[in-house]
Amino acid sequence: MAEPDTAGILTTLPPEAIRAAHYLVALCRESQPTTLLDLPVELLWLIERQLPDKDVYSLCLTNRYLYHVLNESLCRRGMVNLRALQLSFQRNQKQAFAKAVAALSPLPRAISLDNHTPPLTPLVNNSNVNLIELMTFKGGLLGQQLAHIIEFILRIWRRREESTGAYKWQSLQNCLKWGLSPNYVFEDGMSLMAQAIVKSTMNPYKQYREVEILLALGADTGCLASLPGNDSMLHLACLHHQTKIVQLLLDKGADPNLRDAQNRTPVHRLFDTHENKWREPDNLLDILLADPNVRIDERDGNGRTPLSLGCLAAGRSVNLLTAALKFAKKVVYLPDRVDINSQDNEGKAPLCHAISVREYDMIRLFIAQHGLDPNLGPADEFPLIVAVDFDKLPSLELLLDSKQLDLNQQNSEGETAVLKAIHIGNREAVKLLARAGADPDIKSCEGATARQAALDAGIRVRWRIRPN
Repeated sequence: MAEPDTAGILTTLPPEAIRAAHYLVALCRESQPTTLLDLPVELLWLIERQLPDKDVYSLCLTNRYLYHVLNESLCRRGMVNLRALQLSFQRNQKQAFAKAVAALSPLPRAISLDNHTPPLTPLVNNSNVNLIELMTFKGGLLGQQLAHIIEFILRIWRRREESTGAYKWQSLQNCLKWGLSPNYVFEDGMSLMAQAIVKSTMNPYKQYREVEILLALGADTGCLASLPGNDSMLHLACLHHQTKIVQLLLDKGADPNLRDAQNRTPVHRLFDTHENKWREPDNLLDILLADPNVRIDERDGNGRTPLSLGCLAAGRSVNLLTAALKFAKKVVYLPDRVDINSQDNEGKAPLCHAISVREYDMIRLFIAQHGLDPNLGPADEFPLIVAVDFDKLPSLELLLDSKQLDLNQQNSEGETAVLKAIHIGNREAVKLLARAGADPDIKSCEGATARQAALDAGIRVRWRIRPN
């Protein structure tokens, strides 16, 4: 930035100051000053006394040297106005406070008066809090004071359920009114809306109102950078089971198919364990499924669809079992939207997961579907051999009701389910499979057959081979 010209500065001074200035300039003619910075310190002090606060602050911003030379004067000028600001604020005197704000408005942020400017925060109360609005959208020192108040409130807001009584002024609404961006992000990456949703389990109605206010002010519903896990606001609302917030976000245009860091959509997050999830009958699933844009058969990073995750979640708690069954009963009848045979990265279909967690109602639901392939699964973990291997007789009985079941499917070692049952001593499974028509003469990779293995094990079986 170009330095102010000496002649231009001098012409703005009163006559007596100009005469004194010319006298001082004459003392340094030999140095031939060409800018204000070339003038003696004494002359700079003289010029400073003739200029208003705003001009002095502006000049000091142009050069650090001027700031150091005039620092004492800057403190002297600012102290009077700062004292007036604090006293008028403490006494709730609106006119005096407004005058002090006007006087301090030119003071730039770059002018460091921290030792002389204690923050206003300790003086704020329910009576004078409305005066802070006079400081909004001010830069410099006033902006620093306001930022200090807002930061203090946000720290309180994050850890406290609600500010009441004498601390009612410590509200998010006040911070937003004073110019805080609705998309403000804390140092740990959490946005205001994300924090409001996380807190919603403590006071659902209050946090719903805060989310509503943030959305009205333009908060981004689809921000994926707000958390380390790249959760969108809809992900969080589903995770914390906030039905009203989910509906509000969808009404405001939130994308129900956004992915987080693990490639999960909000529908996937319905089946994450959370202490408040599914604690009472709800319509959260109905809300998501009713959205015309939602895709309910997307794969996450492990290749699992929401239906597969629901099957796995069903084995973790009774509440999640209820939710998973509710979801499954809705989507299995939507073959155009959901593939009940979808296999994850390990090759496991939803039926495999239901058998592994012993959820018989879920298995029964799948078996009843005409489009189900009951034979899909990894080479060594297809449904029939899993049911035998883990001694899940109810699962085996349900599987045997399927006409599409391949009783003679072999694993990577060439074992059929009945041969596997003989090897592990599961006699009941051997008898069930024999009555169902399993072929006892199929050889494994080692040449063993179920017929011979049963004889060797002393298991008496009446084989009833199912015709091809």
